[in-house]
Amino acid sequence: MLIVLRNSLDIYKLITIVFILCVWMLHWLASKRIKGLIGEESRSLMNHARLVVLFMLIITFDGAVSYVFAL
Repeated sequence: MLIVLRNSLDIYKLITIVFILCVWMLHWLASKRIKGLIGEESRSLMNHARLVVLFMLIITFDGAVSYVFAL
């Protein structure tokens, strides 16, 4: 990637790429956590609430990031 972008890569593009990779990593970790919670035998209200809060945080975060990059 650095070979392809070496002439046009500045600090802002690098920060954006790192930020996108970090967001991608957070989504992957959340997906793994959700699969773990769903796979457990206990289907308590607390686990459901955690999943809902996790989804809402991810949706809010993605919306904020999309809004910032759209501007």
